[in-house]
Amino acid sequence: AAYQRNQVWSSPEALWSDVVAKAPNNARAWFQLAYQDYASGRCADAVKKYGTVSQLKKPDYELLVDWGLAHE
Repeated sequence: AAYQRNQVWSSPEALWSDVVAKAPNNARAWFQLAYQDYASGRCADAVKKYGTVSQLKKPDYELLVDWGLAHE
């Protein structure tokens, strides 16, 4: 079990994907997962995930800036 859990910590994307799978209404996890997509150059995926964040919580400055950068 410890070895399997260790795989979750192998990358930020794996960690946040695991959190989203276990807590789909966690806005912070979606935000971090979207950021990982953006940082990896998958901007279209990031835009969709930032959209999910905006549905889970009121958009704030940080979300709007990162969402805009992903659109750009």
